[in-house]
Amino acid sequence: MADQEIPAFYCIEPFSRFVYYAGDKPWSNEPLSVKDDLIFWPDAGYPTFTNQEHWSAFTGEFEDSYGIGVYVPNETTFLTGVFERGETTDTDPSIAGPTSYIAVVKQHEMKSYEPFSYDFYLATGTADEIRTEFKTLETSGE
Repeated sequence: MADQEIPAFYCIEPFSRFVYYAGDKPWSNEPLSVKDDLIFWPDAGYPTFTNQEHWSAFTGEFEDSYGIGVYVPNETTFLTGVFERGETTDTDPSIAGPTSYIAVVKQHEMKSYEPFSYDFYLATGTADEIRTEFKTLETSGE
């Protein structure tokens, strides 16, 4: 058994505000949690966050900023961080080094020649729009 990233994705560092639901009443529109100070995940000790709504996102620095989120049905553990936080330069962010990272983590034993599959979904928008999109998937049974 080992942690598997199902999936891991990286986005540009201007999307560096980590947004997720930390409560225990999923899909009840309780407030979201925000982490504005994440650093490079190995340097931070591989921080994981639990989310009973099965999604998390990185957005820009403001409440109404746009971003990108990932949803994996039935999975609750997210490993996350920001590489080279705050080292954005005048370089086009799409080719610069700073990046934000999310991995949905699941304990799984990989067996030789045995297929392993999972579903994941991405959404863009504000944190509230991303949450609404993923709630639609959750309640539709996706």
